[in-house]
Amino acid sequence: MYTEEIEIITAAINNCNQIEVLYRVIGKNNETEVMRRQEGRVWQPTETELMLADTISGNHPMVQTLVNAFWTPEVIAAYQAAQAAAEAARNA
Repeated sequence: MYTEEIEIITAAINNCNQIEVLYRVIGKNNETEVMRRQEGRVWQPTETELMLADTISGNHPMVQTLVNAFWTPEVIAAYQAAQAAAEAARNA
């Protein structure tokens, strides 16, 4: 039976308060490794609901710890305001 394991390599908050995760996917067939690849993922502070449903964030407490520690209502509001200002500047 084929299964996949996910190993977090790094997880961090960048200067825009986005969560960046680099992880390794290990594919196994009957417990024998048959595939290995690295992938990355970035979440915006406004994507809390999407993160909760995501396989990577849902399975790794480190990612949830970053969300709980850094994505306060104030951070989310500031991020949304910055995005709105950038959009307004593009449309001006």
